[in-house]
Amino acid sequence: MLPETLEIAVRNANRIKTAIDEKIAEERLKLIKELWIDFIPRAKSINICIAGIDSGYNYLEYRGYALYIANATWVGICKGMEELGEQMIDVDILSTTLIEKELDMLTTHMEIEAVEKASKLYDLVLVDGSILVRLNMLMKARGSHERYIISRKHPEVNPDDLRLKILSTLMRNEGKVIYIAKKSYARDLLGLSKGDIYYFERYTQNPGFSHPILASEFSEIEGEGIRFLGFGPMIMEVRKLLANQGLEPNFDAVVSYVRFDYGGRVYRLEIPIFTTQHIDLIEMVKNAIRNILPICIQGYPYVLARVDSLVRVSNKDVERVAMIVGLYKEPTSREPLGGIWR
Repeated sequence: MLPETLEIAVRNANRIKTAIDEKIAEERLKLIKELWIDFIPRAKSINICIAGIDSGYNYLEYRGYALYIANATWVGICKGMEELGEQMIDVDILSTTLIEKELDMLTTHMEIEAVEKASKLYDLVLVDGSILVRLNMLMKARGSHERYIISRKHPEVNPDDLRLKILSTLMRNEGKVIYIAKKSYARDLLGLSKGDIYYFERYTQNPGFSHPILASEFSEIEGEGIRFLGFGPMIMEVRKLLANQGLEPNFDAVVSYVRFDYGGRVYRLEIPIFTTQHIDLIEMVKNAIRNILPICIQGYPYVLARVDSLVRVSNKDVERVAMIVGLYKEPTSREPLGGIWR
């Protein structure tokens, strides 16, 4: 970095600290507390089979192409026994200016393949991340004029086919698939300057969840100088897609922030649904917590923590693969700066 960077950091330190430790209005603080529902279900033994699904990728850039590793799998717990699911792995080179966008699509495809297979074996499937973010990413990718190189190797990995694959899989397994995001920048509940997850984590302590809402209810919010669009338009786009395919256009997602342990981290929970009439959102989230809590360790579902450790691809992992395939001496994108590896 430039030598003056530290000087600028010192100069901006107070402003950054003030932005983080913002003083929110009393009515906003009251709203946060009113939206939080304390919930501590009675302890119960693990009586259902639960799987956790995650994916990961990494890549090393060379002169004109990149070597990538992409993988996904699941870890399940059934009758007290841990089971490792089918592993999906791809190692290859890719020449594109959209490397991360294309690998996001590839790993999303791998994840939904895992969801389809794991749903046949387990009562409940937890997926790391956000289904709304994934669908939104694919909607934006569809609107791009770029041509995706990854589709030449994996024809099914394109925005249109992938969205339909996700929606049809979730529709067949409605109620069995829950997405849990460790981090989230979404501001669709509170409309403050930072993601909702920050405020629920900072201003609540007890196990429980935020009052659930349907993603289709998110809309433009104006306040405190912030104006943003929620997921409502994306939901409408998905419903049009379903209708055009002759399917029931009732897709939605129940959204809530949950804490499984006292003083623990807060996570964003999303439950995809296709039936919005006569459903009790609060009871739906409570039931999800009842099922997930027995497999939590330190306030986080064990299956997701375990599968995350399996699919994470480090820089050293990519370097090791590069040596195996004979790319150790190939010029990388950073070679002129000294050193083969980044």
